[in-house]
Amino acid sequence: MKATKSVGILQKIKGEDGVWRFVTVRKSGSKYLWGDHPGTFFLEWREGTKRRRESVGSSPSEALEARRRKTHELVGKMVEGKGWVIEKPVEGEEGTPIKEAARVFLRHVGVHSPDKPQTVERYRSVLNHFDRLMRKLQFVEAVQRRHIDEYKAIRASDKTGGRSGGTRNERGTAL
Repeated sequence: MKATKSVGILQKIKGEDGVWRFVTVRKSGSKYLWGDHPGTFFLEWREGTKRRRESVGSSPSEALEARRRKTHELVGKMVEGKGWVIEKPVEGEEGTPIKEAARVFLRHVGVHSPDKPQTVERYRSVLNHFDRLMRKLQFVEAVQRRHIDEYKAIRASDKTGGRSGGTRNERGTAL
């Protein structure tokens, strides 16, 4: 999904009938077609299922700069896993149980790598350790980056967890 597609520019203008309306600023290719109507520009994007709008000024240059900043902000949130399009359920709500996801994942790896049974066993071991160390988590949707980092830190201090960063990262790929 392209982040730039998710942040639109609107303009609130007063129509000939005296009623204020939001009008989408049209594009031709990658260039905006700015009208000659005076009014305030707004950004529009989605967070989960909710539409959000924010006033950004009265000139096209202000609108473009605000759109650039908002796009970077949303991409940053997406990379950090703080949601953007998908809202993660909190622990206790409905979600995909970690044990079920692990079972499906291991079956997938086994089917697509039938000549690599050791890979399946290595992933199974990693997932079993994760389940043992992170018992507080029940659903995949509740797992956040901090949980993965916490798991890696615990495994790094464990004698069987591997000492090198490469080993720790490899064992974290199953998560």
